[in-house]
This record gives sequence, structure tokens and C-alpha cells, in this order.
Amino acid sequence: MSTVPAGRSSGAPVATDRRSVAESVMACRERLAATHWHRPEESLAAVTEVLRRLREPACLAALISAARTDPELLGLSERRPWGDRMVVLREPATDTRLRLQYWRGGSGDPHGRPHNHRWPFASTILHGSYEHRLYGTVDEVEARLGTGPAEPLERRTERVGSLYALTPQHVHAANAVPGTVSLLLRGPAIGTYAVRLDEGLTAFSERKRGVATESTAERPQEAFTTGTADDLIAALAALGVLGRYQASSPVAGRSGPVAAARPTDSDVRVGFPSGSP
Repeated sequence: MSTVPAGRSSGAPVATDRRSVAESVMACRERLAATHWHRPEESLAAVTEVLRRLREPACLAALISAARTDPELLGLSERRPWGDRMVVLREPATDTRLRLQYWRGGSGDPHGRPHNHRWPFASTILHGSYEHRLYGTVDEVEARLGTGPAEPLERRTERVGSLYALTPQHVHAANAVPGTVSLLLRGPAIGTYAVRLDEGLTAFSERKRGVATESTAERPQEAFTTGTADDLIAALAALGVLGRYQASSPVAGRSGPVAAARPTDSDVRVGFPSGSP
């Protein structure tokens, strides 16, 4: 795990008006499309840089406003018993996605068991917090399982402003405080499947290949619609997560500007597999 100094900036101007927001989003799309995703250092640098830009309140509010009526993005979004995952941007050339996550919590949340992902990603907290446990790479965890249940190598509390990035090889687990809001930018799938430890943390018992391969029982039972998005937007507005923007239409009885402070980096960390720079 190497560390990027807190507050480090890409040097890009902060987008505030509609034109600059559109230009910023286009620049982010171009950055993602040009990334070599099989190079760990480059891929993590890309998702970290782009997430830092897209989480700016004006950018995020504009993306959410457009996504609420976009059939493709709504079709990729999910309402689960433990939370909502709303896809607000997709780069089609690489299937890179920006996902807004609202954590309701509860015992059914699978993120509390150690797992990895098929794609590199960066994540930041917009509201609330979660306990974050880091276990090392899949190979490192497997090597330790012969001596007993997996133990985390590091425990952290991710709070508003924290930003971290992990490779597909890294195993982690998270337990969110109910009501936590995070923003996750994932790259394209590099691995064929992801793994998850069993309840006893003694063996990798699940292989996950994405929502498309889930059984009927595992898939979301409720479609993510514009109404679902509007409910989420209203909740975020009440929390002060959204930036100052004019909604394209009244949402849940709320129209006009909603104020929120700009995010700041309290901590930026980037994880690499063992032996990588």
C-alpha cells in the first residue's frame, strides 16, 4: 500500500457552470478511454484522478440529474435490501462506471465479508462513514488461511473526504453506518470472477461474475426507476450531499438550488499488489 499525499490535485479547474461541467465530464471520459487498464499503477491513478473531479458537487449534481431519466443507466442501477446503487455515468468504450451508493445497512449487506472485485476502483465518502478492513491480495489471503480464519492487515474508518483505490487483486470488507453515501468509480472487468470468504473466514466460498450471472433469488427484486432515483435524490438533498444546481424538474417537492460544501481530501491512499510500485 503506497500513499498519495492528502490534498494532491490533478491541476484541473473546478467545474461550476454548465459549460465547464460538460467540459470536465468530457475530459474525464477521454482520460478513462485512454487508460491502459491492465497496468495497475496507471489504472489506479486514472480512477483516483477522475473520481476526484467528478465528485465535485456541480459535476455530481449534473450527472445525477441527467441519469434519473436515462434508460441505460437506470437499467444498470440496483435497489437492494441493504442499499441503492445508482449508476450516474458510463464510458461505453471500456464499461467504466460511476456509481452513487446509499447504504441502508443491515445484516444482509454482503460487503461485510472479505471479498475482491473484478475491476480496479476508487471510492470516496460523501456522507457518513464505514469500517474498512484490508486483507492484502487474494494470493496473500489464501496463503494465510492454512493457519486459521483470515485476519485483516489494517482497519480503518473511512469518513467524509477519504478517498482510496484498490486493484482487482485486493481483498477488503466494509460495514457502513446506515445512511452512509459513497461514490465509486470502477474500471472495466479485468478478472473473470471475484471471490468472497465464507462466514467463518476460513475459505473462499463464492465466485461472483456480476449481476448478469446471478440467480433469480440473488438479483434485485425491484426495478430501479426514475421514481427510485427521485427518492434517492431527495434523500441526498436532505443530507446536503448535492452541490448548488438548478434541477431540470421538481424532485420530491424540491426544486431550485441545494447547497453543499465542496469535498476535501482528508486522506488519499492507493493500493497495489505485492511487488508493484
